[in-house]
Amino acid sequence: MSAAVWAAWLLVGPAESVEVATPSAAPANQSAEVAPASETAVVPAPAAPPAPVSGQPSEPADSQPSAPAAATTPVVHAAPAPNPAAAQRGRFVYAWWMGLSLGISPIPSFSPATVFLGGRTRGPWAVGYQIGLSLGGAERYWGEGVMPVAHRHHVTGMRSFGRNRRGLVAVGGGAAFVWPLSPVVEAETRVAVRFGSGRWHLGGLVRLGWDIGHREYAPMPQFGLFIGTTSL
Repeated sequence: MSAAVWAAWLLVGPAESVEVATPSAAPANQSAEVAPASETAVVPAPAAPPAPVSGQPSEPADSQPSAPAAATTPVVHAAPAPNPAAAQRGRFVYAWWMGLSLGISPIPSFSPATVFLGGRTRGPWAVGYQIGLSLGGAERYWGEGVMPVAHRHHVTGMRSFGRNRRGLVAVGGGAAFVWPLSPVVEAETRVAVRFGSGRWHLGGLVRLGWDIGHREYAPMPQFGLFIGTTSL
């Protein structure tokens, strides 16, 4: 040490030591404060479309997915309305007629009762048995001054027709027997129009009979008018 330094130390005295504070390490058990995490939700990025498989053509970028096929509504068919005529099929049918008929004789024949008994078929017709009784000159053959009497047995079909079923037709044929038992082969047609409640009707008939019992050469016609009632 030089003389000047010693002289200064003797005059001033020893220099004060300056302490330099050094930051002390945080205690090990003191937990560091962590700033709270932000509450903002993180939206994930959209997933990238899958890469096309090699060997398969990639879809164009502007292609849109096909719309789903529209659902087809099942068609419900309403049940057909019941047919009143169909509901009556198979039921019993009757008819009764009374009238006058005229043939080759100027004297007409009177028929007090012709009865039809039958039933409805699957179609519009009713089929059954017809029996009748008539007496008069239209039966043609007088026996020993006795007025001819005939009883008829036919198979007949009958049906309604026209607007509101106002018409009635009956077609049939069979045999008749002039008293006592002279056979006649016959065919008969009746056409009538209903009136009133519809059960009653008025009409005309055409009958063609061949009296083979009396050895007629040709069938003979009869024409007549009748009134009657029916359940058809």
